[in-house]
Amino acid sequence: TNLTYFIEPSSLVPLSNKLRQIEIEIKAEIDRIILILSSKLKEIKEELSKNQKLLTKLDIVFAKAKYSIHLKAQKPQLIKEKIIDIQAMRHPILVEVKDNIVENDFILGKTYNCLLITGSNTGGKTIALKTAGLLTLMTKAGLFIPCLGAKIYPYKNIFCDISKEQSLEQGFSTFSAHIKNIKDILDNIDDNSLVLLDELGSGTDPIEGASLAQAILEFIKEKNTQAVITTHLGELKALKYSDSYFENAT
Repeated sequence: TNLTYFIEPSSLVPLSNKLRQIEIEIKAEIDRIILILSSKLKEIKEELSKNQKLLTKLDIVFAKAKYSIHLKAQKPQLIKEKIIDIQAMRHPILVEVKDNIVENDFILGKTYNCLLITGSNTGGKTIALKTAGLLTLMTKAGLFIPCLGAKIYPYKNIFCDISKEQSLEQGFSTFSAHIKNIKDILDNIDDNSLVLLDELGSGTDPIEGASLAQAILEFIKEKNTQAVITTHLGELKALKYSDSYFENAT
């Protein structure tokens, strides 16, 4: 645009040129040193890679140990029977933020394979569900867990539907998203899976929701899959009295 002008006194031109030359020489020297160091590192590349892997494993082990001590956690016992038996379990996050935590015993798989947890809102149903699932995952990850003692089967797959998601972009209501997640879960479960479903059958007409929830539970039984379900639907409590696969808890 011819609106900007750069003015440099003639006496500074040689100095500016010398400065640029020195900068070029410095960069060239840095590149030379990096090339030499890279060549030396290349000679011990395998040793460095092995050390990195070992240090990573050690870092993970020490992190697990430090976290276990912080939680005052116990070593769970891995068992071959499909059973979860936890005494006085505590949610790891609540351990961080609460002084007085209500501890719960949790059993699944001994005499029943599907536990239906009912109760009023804010009664702790979802926390119990999340705690049991999380402690099972922590056991699979090789962590100690916050409890007095535990025997846990390492399920191949753990599926859950807990959060209530709504997608306006895809046209999903809360109930539609809930059903879509459950369908995806039911398409993949087998007898080596654990299913965690929160508020099964909610978000629609109670009668229709109860019928749908019962059909889902019967399908879970057909797949011989163990499950923990929270619900407000009282009709589901009757399953216990006609089928020993199910048990109620409050």
